[in-house]
Amino acid sequence: MSSDDCVGNDYISSSSSGYSDSFINFDYYDRYELGDNEDDRDDSPEVYAYPVDSAQFESDIKDYMDKIESESYHRLNGCAQSQTLKKQMDRVYPRYSVLFCIDTKVNKGDKSKITELGIAIYDPRHQELALTPHIKKIHILVVEQPYSRDDRTNESKDCSGIQSFTFTEKQTRWFVQRLVDHYFDPAFGTYCSLVSHDFEFTLRSLGVLGVNIMPNVRRLDTQILFALTHGPNKKSSLQASLEIVGQPYAFLDNAGHSAYYSVMLALKLCDPCVRFLVGMNERITVTSGDLNVILNGWIK
Repeated sequence: MSSDDCVGNDYISSSSSGYSDSFINFDYYDRYELGDNEDDRDDSPEVYAYPVDSAQFESDIKDYMDKIESESYHRLNGCAQSQTLKKQMDRVYPRYSVLFCIDTKVNKGDKSKITELGIAIYDPRHQELALTPHIKKIHILVVEQPYSRDDRTNESKDCSGIQSFTFTEKQTRWFVQRLVDHYFDPAFGTYCSLVSHDFEFTLRSLGVLGVNIMPNVRRLDTQILFALTHGPNKKSSLQASLEIVGQPYAFLDNAGHSAYYSVMLALKLCDPCVRFLVGMNERITVTSGDLNVILNGWIK
């Protein structure tokens, strides 16, 4: 389906959009991330004019990809999926795309019922040269589905720095749908990528809630993007991924925090400078308790 088929807000439920149910399916990733079905409208006079020169950003990406292709120790050397990474860096690093993340937590006894939901939105417009990203974030507790997970890991109310609201299921559905309709409207002034660290779970949960998302929206799956260099296994969890990129975190069992840190992970994974500084692509990582080795890591 081309973007021309998706005029207005005639959204198609994610339950019928053809998403795979496998954990990390690279065939799925090829089909949806590398195909031609994503929103790719041409620029128009209404599109936001970015007040920065993208040449430096493009140069950083090119230099990074050249290193991958020329140095054998890079994890992505000779890997066809390196173009997947480049595609996402081309979208995010030059500040061309809004990042819109939804994270859901479900009822322990009935995993089809959402107990809480978090939304984090990074809109690069008017903050292209900001030292730190300003990310809008909200946490929602669903009245009809009281928390039913292990009380020892109940972080549903640990909303440090995040606005938290209690909505009915109907209010939650209306609120989320309005945000989706706004940011993913084909007439929106810039591109918007849907971010998740587990797309298939998130899309299923939203489908059950009744939130409809067009199947051709741009997607940035941080779990798959991380797995390109670190493998499709348990080590690609959100917590493990954040640790690798050097991003401090807290309360990941809270949907609001999970959404926020998923956006932070996306920004770091798509930043060639950060990837170089944290050694994302190096095949061998040396750990040592030697003080000189530790010091050298801090002053190199």
